[in-house]
Amino acid sequence: MTTPLLPAAVGVLALLFGAGVQDAVPASATAAETAATFDADAAVDRASAYLDALNTMQGRFLQTASDGSSAEGAFYLDRPGRVRFEYDAPHPSLIVSDGATVAHKDRELDTVDRVPIGQTPLNLFLKSNVDLAKDARIVDVEQRDGELAITAEDPSGETEGRITLIFAAPSLELREWIVTDSLDQQVRVSLLDVVRGVDIDPKLFVLRDDRPRRRPR
Repeated sequence: MTTPLLPAAVGVLALLFGAGVQDAVPASATAAETAATFDADAAVDRASAYLDALNTMQGRFLQTASDGSSAEGAFYLDRPGRVRFEYDAPHPSLIVSDGATVAHKDRELDTVDRVPIGQTPLNLFLKSNVDLAKDARIVDVEQRDGELAITAEDPSGETEGRITLIFAAPSLELREWIVTDSLDQQVRVSLLDVVRGVDIDPKLFVLRDDRPRRRPR
């Protein structure tokens, strides 16, 4: 069953909760295929090793959509399992993974929605022992102008979505990701002012639902 796309925060939520995806197409003839020195499988392995080696990281993110809309905020990462995307006001969204579930809080509507992290594409990058070649369906690998772009899908089809991870090459620092939906609409999330190996307060990865519970009748 496909995990639904929750309202708002489209760029990050598309990564977390899935988005409609185009029909699969074979990798096109790109520089990755024509450059004799480029090994796509090795590039995917290097990207997996980079993601697997990430421990803590924080910075800013900028989200832009095909319709020209944008939003920004701060992010905090503590692998394995934990991440926080905190949108600047007036955007109402806050997204927190505690390692077990991913929660989306709409501060305007005062709602909190949660899904198991294993049902989201985010699990590919937050899990221990990242292996993109094993855990994702690699649709395309392309090297271009100092960048490495890897496009992946869920091989089971249970979580809809296609994401392109873009790394700076040859250093393989993750720069941004792009999510494309079934109407060929894209949302790009760029990482800015990134600092690695920092101490992050573990309380940032706890999102409690403080709304009063209704008593059963």
